[in-house]
Amino acid sequence: GIWPIFMLGAFSGAIITYLGMRSYTHEPPKKTFILFVDVIFNSIEDRDKVIQLWQPVALHCRVHEPGTLSYEMAISDSDPKRIVFVERYTDKEHSYLEIHKSSEAFLHFREQLANFQPTITGHSYISTDIGYFDKL
Repeated sequence: GIWPIFMLGAFSGAIITYLGMRSYTHEPPKKTFILFVDVIFNSIEDRDKVIQLWQPVALHCRVHEPGTLSYEMAISDSDPKRIVFVERYTDKEHSYLEIHKSSEAFLHFREQLANFQPTITGHSYISTDIGYFDKL
């Protein structure tokens, strides 16, 4: 009957409305500050301990740092002792330097991380605003 066709149409309309609202009401910030921090641990055990220590920091950033747009960790697919932090902020001066780097959660994590004596290198960038970071 007509009921499945009606439901399909209603569902499709809801999806189109949602996607349209996202594209017109959520304008991403321009010229965001992006930081990649590469960390190499002495063992996989050290890496796993740091991952556990980092989880509360990630939650803190999500809840208390509106200028922290993304804060993610990934494990290398070619070196299991290596991780990368990918951090994205609305701006460098306020959101990153004043808010994030001075937060108690971040300072505590950095102190704990230092105890593992990993090799840390970081590189920072300013977004060109070409392309996209997230399709959601």
